[in-house]
Amino acid sequence: MNLFTTGLGYALPTETKIEILMALLVTAFALLASLPCIIYVDAKKRGHRLTCRDAIRFQITLLKTATIGLSRLFLLAIVTILPLITLGISTEMSMISAVIVEELLSGQVQSTLPAGVNILIIISFLSLLISGVLSHFYFLDKYGAVYKLVPMYFVRNDIKELLRKHLDIYVALLVGFATYAIIIVGIFASLAVAPLPLPTEIAGVILTFLLVEVLFNKRYDNAIKLIERITKVKL
Repeated sequence: MNLFTTGLGYALPTETKIEILMALLVTAFALLASLPCIIYVDAKKRGHRLTCRDAIRFQITLLKTATIGLSRLFLLAIVTILPLITLGISTEMSMISAVIVEELLSGQVQSTLPAGVNILIIISFLSLLISGVLSHFYFLDKYGAVYKLVPMYFVRNDIKELLRKHLDIYVALLVGFATYAIIIVGIFASLAVAPLPLPTEIAGVILTFLLVEVLFNKRYDNAIKLIERITKVKL
């Protein structure tokens, strides 16, 4: 059921939705603002000497720590998905360019293309080559096992012990694993429906490359070190 839909299936007006969101935001802000007072009262009941300023300072420290932690988790997710997205986009561009080249060679399109199209075709093939080489030497070869930590959590006890107390890190890794799975499925689908040999070969090569780089990568220690380096958490 939609958050803004009643049990009878009636959708609330836009103005009502805005009012509900504003009320939720105000409530959240009020709870956040009252946190120092709650800490102060609780400390007084326990007999601790804690001023209201100390409670506010504690809240600021808590928020600062949470913000830094979230930013590091976000960085971890970005680091894991960026090579995949770059490779996926360059693969799609190259497959489109390959279709144009095949049709050009077969005479299905005019023998001369605009200069801009020729440049885009060259750039697409170069981008695929460069992204593949860079992703291999600077990430996948060293840290390709990071995409296997999510499923290996249910298989290997040592990985489960490392991540069991850090579910926030597990969620960040889940983003990378999901991106990897989506890229693999997307390229496989493109491989299945590719109309011509050249784009089919491109999709097949990249699909094999990604599977080999990750499935046969056993460098779990490197993956753990990468996580520790980014999140500053000792696993």
